[in-house]
Amino acid sequence: MKNIGPVYIDPLSDFGFKRLFTSGDKTLLIAFLNDIIGAGQTIEDIVSNQNEWVGTTEDEKSILLDLVCTDKKGKQFIVEVQRKKQNYFKSRALYYASKLISMQLAHGIDKYPLLPVYFIAIMEFKLEEMDDEWIDDVYLCSLRNGKIFDKTLRFTYFALTNFRKPADQLVSNLERWIYLFKNLPYLQAQPETIRGAVFDKLFKLAAFSKLSAEDQAMYKMEYDKEWMNKVYIKSVEEDGEKKGFEKGHNQAVQKIGDAFRLRKTGATISHISSITELSVKELEELFKSAE
Repeated sequence: MKNIGPVYIDPLSDFGFKRLFTSGDKTLLIAFLNDIIGAGQTIEDIVSNQNEWVGTTEDEKSILLDLVCTDKKGKQFIVEVQRKKQNYFKSRALYYASKLISMQLAHGIDKYPLLPVYFIAIMEFKLEEMDDEWIDDVYLCSLRNGKIFDKTLRFTYFALTNFRKPADQLVSNLERWIYLFKNLPYLQAQPETIRGAVFDKLFKLAAFSKLSAEDQAMYKMEYDKEWMNKVYIKSVEEDGEKKGFEKGHNQAVQKIGDAFRLRKTGATISHISSITELSVKELEELFKSAE
């Protein structure tokens, strides 16, 4: 069977995010960060920083972040991709950003004022406070008048589930970034409304056909694992009990196995869907990833 994969890789996958933003070329990352922080604060260059810290005591947890970097002026950025809803995510964000703040005063050095730290979260869910908004910017604010009290810490949350604009209605570059984070692996071609040197480069790097055979295999393996995990979690949630994790996983594996066996008999996707209880979209993604 011919080795066919997706047209573009998923930028939120571990493989895709590293290829686009941490593989050595800084162009895409700098452009993305500049579109977040706004005019007047242009980033010219960045340096990647340590993104993992081992706990200093037996009880302190280790930290592993997707991306940490610093610009020429000392501003620090944390970019974190969160695909599954997680309890206390805001508390985690505050802890991670505060970690970088505290490190500015390491070894008893009296170093003020503190340099800004930006925490940027790309989420496949929304925070309760966001309602229908797809972006929320958070600073320390005064309860008395609502004005910004301090800009040292800034948290920017992107809720991809709340972003619903089609490609032909995108206005800003920031909207284009969020559209691509959500839709890139489902596109068949580069939209005319998402053009320019930066985005043209992104589409070239994201092209599955441009990957080496080894990278294609690596990406497919990660994609299949992520897809299996989603089916597994869905089965567990349908069971409605945490103790059903093992049962849910076995059911997911069984459903996938049944889907491939039925496909070999020539059964239609709709027929396979009615038997396995997997949606047509889930089956199409499953079969495409295995080609």
